[in-house]
Amino acid sequence: MGQKLLLTFLHYQRYLGLSDLDYSEAGRGYWLHATWYSYAAQFLVAGTFFSALVAALSEPLYYINTGSMTGNIFDNAVMMTASVTQLLANLWFRSQQQTQVALLQRLSKVKEHLQVDTVALSTPRRMYRLWVGTWFFYGYMVGSFAASFWLAKPKLSHALTLLGFGLRVMSANFQYTCYSGMVCLLQRLLRAQAEELQNLVDTHPIPLEALAKSLRVHDEILMLGQREFVQVYGGVLLFLFLYQVMQCVLIFYVSTLKGSLNLRTTLTMSGWLSPMLLYLILPLMVNDVSNQDPPSGELCVYYKICRYLGIFCIDYNLSKQRFWLRRSLICYVVHFAVQTYLIGCIAIMVLYWNHAFKEEMTQTGNHFDRLVMLLALGMLLVQNAWLIWLQAPHLRIVRKLEFYRRKHLQHLRFQLPKRLLWIIIISNMLYLYNFVKICVLEWLSDATRLFVITALGFPIRYLVTSFTMGTYCCMVHLMRHLLLSNQSQISLIISQIQDPKLGSANVLRLRGCLDMHDRLVLLCNVEISLVYGFIAWLSWMFASLDVTGVIYLAMVVPSLRNPCVQIVGYLVWLTPSLMTCGASFMSNRVALQANKTAKILAKVPRTGTGLDRMIEKFLLKNLRQQPILTAYGFFALDKSTLFKLFTAIFTYMVILVQFKEMENSTKSINKF
Repeated sequence: MGQKLLLTFLHYQRYLGLSDLDYSEAGRGYWLHATWYSYAAQFLVAGTFFSALVAALSEPLYYINTGSMTGNIFDNAVMMTASVTQLLANLWFRSQQQTQVALLQRLSKVKEHLQVDTVALSTPRRMYRLWVGTWFFYGYMVGSFAASFWLAKPKLSHALTLLGFGLRVMSANFQYTCYSGMVCLLQRLLRAQAEELQNLVDTHPIPLEALAKSLRVHDEILMLGQREFVQVYGGVLLFLFLYQVMQCVLIFYVSTLKGSLNLRTTLTMSGWLSPMLLYLILPLMVNDVSNQDPPSGELCVYYKICRYLGIFCIDYNLSKQRFWLRRSLICYVVHFAVQTYLIGCIAIMVLYWNHAFKEEMTQTGNHFDRLVMLLALGMLLVQNAWLIWLQAPHLRIVRKLEFYRRKHLQHLRFQLPKRLLWIIIISNMLYLYNFVKICVLEWLSDATRLFVITALGFPIRYLVTSFTMGTYCCMVHLMRHLLLSNQSQISLIISQIQDPKLGSANVLRLRGCLDMHDRLVLLCNVEISLVYGFIAWLSWMFASLDVTGVIYLAMVVPSLRNPCVQIVGYLVWLTPSLMTCGASFMSNRVALQANKTAKILAKVPRTGTGLDRMIEKFLLKNLRQQPILTAYGFFALDKSTLFKLFTAIFTYMVILVQFKEMENSTKSINKF
């Protein structure tokens, strides 16, 4: 497809008989292409709606017998209105097809100026898939209704009425989809223009000619939305809304009748109603073109969730377009409630330390199991206090990363934060389910309720820690892309280093890139390691104990479950440790990316100028590769940490096995 293609499905209108709009790959633009097929489709659609109208006038067809003359008349009027309103909407759409082509052509020029790939927009694609799914769903509903009503007493008028209704659903929902997709397109163009304007304002000196051109583009988009856009879709939405409201009123009316509905009928009515309400609300949901704020970043959802979990109070201010400390009451109330719960749980575990020990486990195993639970609650208590105390340096990290992102990665949209968010949500649900199923129903079945409530600190700990480490992983992912972007600039400068005309300019640009590298490394070494390094150290220390405890329980406690199910359950228990390992892998990628800068500069040919001294100074400073991200200075966060983890687990297992053998030997001696 050519670059002027705005949305992938707009030219499908001709296949539904709505207009002659087509897209020419040769001409790389939209145009009106009337063929025998398009004319035949238009006559067939119009003939179907007209036949359905005549059939509804000659022989009434009811969704359900309402038991009253008023209800039945209104039911039949809705069936007739379906054909009338859709006929008028299609005629309006066809009469404005010249205006639609002009609108699309002008938007194509704006799109090329702003260099926006509107075909890659995910929201219009989801709307198109929703339309396809809704059509198949309604096809099933119409077919079921026809099989239960029309086939009993087959009549041509009923068949035409149902055919017209099914075609109306297809055409009307597609017109809703086109309108909603075009609104999303206008929103994206306005955001791109706002980003372009922000770049021009940040440039010194400000290019006045480019600034004026950007403002003209903004005015053109708004004028197209207020005139041509409304002219094309305004009348269509008017007729479609009229019928949708009547149809929803009918279904609501039928659902209020006493004695006429059962469970099956209720589900059927809900099936008819839900897609109609969806398409009735959809244009209102997307219709927010005039108040387009710049995107707040992919990490904002993490900060918002962490604020509701009482972890820290960082939030994004849309009006000022910056992050700030929103010291809301709900954050501190949740934080105080969680901390109070953890302190209470720790006190209960200490006071009732020897309560509810398992007979199948040795005393050493019981003590170790209780120690792991106590450390989990204690570490979460310290972790929450640490993050709420270091909110100010945490805010500085967030602001610096957002500043660098807007400056160097403005047009890049990250997929990892969204995917990781779903992984965290699903893993928390699995962890909670596994806890309720195994821990409460099996392991703690004979324990007191007070002890069971204390054990709930485990899923709470994973909930808080998962979003904390998820935020850290997203930050590290952003840091890696910043280093990658900076290195691409360095490589570009090096490729132009032999040009004598750009010699001084290249030196200044290279100095700026090296300074950017030092700033990013310093941000990792000092501030990120300060805030998240201590949390990573706590997570690694607990991971070694957690894995050891799970392995020991698997060895000691007998189970009647299927081995595969048992292994899956243990893997779910180890989800927090797997999350910690994933964070270390992300940190290792940043370290590898940061060390590539020195490798790039080492290949620069000597020029005999001050450029050589600047490169040599940088290489000497980075001659010994220092760890980029550390666990509060205790150890580097990279792949080598996995070896340390395995070493700690092996050590703990050896100690537990030795204590278990000593305890068994003591019991055997006491028997004699």
